[in-house]
Amino acid sequence: MAFGFRETLQAFDRLLAQRGLRLDSIVVGGAALNLLGVISRETKDCDILHPSLGDAIQKASREFAKGIRASGGVLVEEWLNNGPATLVGDLPGAGRGGCRWSSVGRPSSFTPWAGATY
Repeated sequence: MAFGFRETLQAFDRLLAQRGLRLDSIVVGGAALNLLGVISRETKDCDILHPSLGDAIQKASREFAKGIRASGGVLVEEWLNNGPATLVGDLPGAGRGGCRWSSVGRPSSFTPWAGATY
């Protein structure tokens, strides 16, 4: 990514706002750990557990990645994806209050999945 992960999401938020779009999502994997401050290393993508990414958001994310690459940064085309969406039924509390909130920019929010309390 061209800059830190949180800054990448904030820049993407600005692009979404310019297009009149909004994304409220549950993030898992390395991106969630990064947002929670558990890790500081960069991650190549942002795995969205919920909701399913619509066409307008997918198009915006691909164009955003293309712009980052054009300015010398590194961001794969499918950096924002629903790869782990099949896990929704397997994670206890997924999307039902078992998530830790982290607001990243406006108007969108990215909620890192913190897992269940045992």
